[in-house]
Amino acid sequence: MTTSRHHDATWSRDFVDQLLVRCPRCARAARLTYQEEPRYRLACAHCGHTRDWKRQENGGFLMPGPGPRLAGFELELWLQVPCCGSVLWGYNPAHVAELEALVGARLRERQRHPERGWANSSLASRLPKWVKSAKNRPEVLRALAALRSLAEQASRS
Repeated sequence: MTTSRHHDATWSRDFVDQLLVRCPRCARAARLTYQEEPRYRLACAHCGHTRDWKRQENGGFLMPGPGPRLAGFELELWLQVPCCGSVLWGYNPAHVAELEALVGARLRERQRHPERGWANSSLASRLPKWVKSAKNRPEVLRALAALRSLAEQASRS
């Protein structure tokens, strides 16, 4: 999916209201949904596991490690695939769609956000260089298609 232009107007935190995660009980896809700051609720449609969290602030939303894990939850993201010697991940289908639009664009433009101004925390500015590199575009787009497929499977089950 290659487009001609992408306007960078989103931030990672725009996608954290509902996350797809690995259920800690059955290891299948579950939803972690924002309830009210700082509370989130986990619900697994497969095994019925539910849990409420009061997220602890650890500086960011993701923890470093071999796979993307959510800080304050100790949960692993469901949407992750190997790509270009690293791990490409997404929070949810909307996040994956935004990444596809950004990676597939030939021209990427930054714009001043009307409320947030010029900050170095937009989605595009925080992505690793290997994701944005033109030489990796075909492989990253294939990986994003795989993430989209995983999200569709999770929504059907």
